Amino acid sequence: MIIDPTDYKIAVGLNEAAVQQAGANAQNAERESKRRQELTTLAVTVEEKQTYASSAVAVQAQYQQTVARLDQARVNLQRTEIRSPVTTVATRPQAQREFSGCCCGSLYRGDTYVILYH
Repeated sequence: MIIDPTDYKIAVGLNEAAVQQAGANAQNAERESKRRQELTTLAVTVEEKQTYASSAVAVQAQYQQTVARLDQARVNLQRTEIRSPVTTVATRPQAQREFSGCCCGSLYRGDTYVILYH
């Protein structure tokens, strides 16, 4: 059985774009922090260096969150196709013919589960 995957495909595309954006932001923040760290305290204050360093860490964390959202979107897309390891037969007449005298329940025959109705 397949669930309409359109919304899930769109979610994957949006999250892929968000990962690219977050990755670019993380690289930029890391470069800015590195540049500030290399400057002397005559050019940049210690506080400014710390601000840029913590900003780079925060932006990297946002990137990791965005990657996790992309992974979840891909899982959701994969779940639009539902597969069963066995064939299931759930017909009342068949249950009455083949398993007369049984009440409710299920029986396993080969690779098929037969659901019995009362």
